[in-house]
Amino acid sequence: IECKRLVAQSTEYAELKEIFSPAHNFKAYRQALRDANPPLIPYLGRFLTDLTFIEDANKIRQANDHIHFRKCYLVAEVIQELQRHQQTPYNLTVVPIIREYVTDVSQIASEEECYRRSQMQQRKKKVLK
Repeated sequence: IECKRLVAQSTEYAELKEIFSPAHNFKAYRQALRDANPPLIPYLGRFLTDLTFIEDANKIRQANDHIHFRKCYLVAEVIQELQRHQQTPYNLTVVPIIREYVTDVSQIASEEECYRRSQMQQRKKKVLK
């Protein structure tokens, strides 16, 4: 509880809360994304939400049976924006010990072990409440 209070008082938390505010269709997040220097990993959910709204709000064919090109244009805009964020490669240096850890198959727990760990975490959360 003390940790939550400290996080809530931090300036970083306040800035992130403002950026990720859903006000005006996530206007602050959209602007921060446009202003950011790549490479970056945008929140994919925002793009999926935009595509869903475009799909649900616009029919592919208009009343006169013509193709609704505005809808196609809107879908293309969303996809192109996402692709822009994929153009700049990451300039990462390989850290051998981390690569070995991540690629070591013997580190992967069985499904039963994962389930057991999940149950333990859920019990801990209930005790803390």
